[in-house]
Amino acid sequence: MRWIDPETSRECWQSTKTKIKRDAERIAGQTEKDLNEGTYYRIVKTDWSDFRERYETEVVTEMAKRTSEKVETIFNSRPERNHVKRLKKWTAADKTVQIG
Repeated sequence: MRWIDPETSRECWQSTKTKIKRDAERIAGQTEKDLNEGTYYRIVKTDWSDFRERYETEVVTEMAKRTSEKVETIFNSRPERNHVKRLKKWTAADKTVQIG
């Protein structure tokens, strides 16, 4: 299925991952509905550094000073523990950080 991304004005495509026409049309219809309602999302392969920069500029700035310090401590300890390049590969074990 194909559509024009309203934010970038670029053509996007995605497989419905089925060979059955009826199922593909149902998936395409749901995707069209989600796009029109603004609830559509797509899993993006985000680098850790991109995620961290965006999180710090969009979320941390709204937090209390002490909370933002805790977030910075956790973010700074994470690269030492695990060298994961993609956020998607970050597991629950990586999220457990002992501070102190």
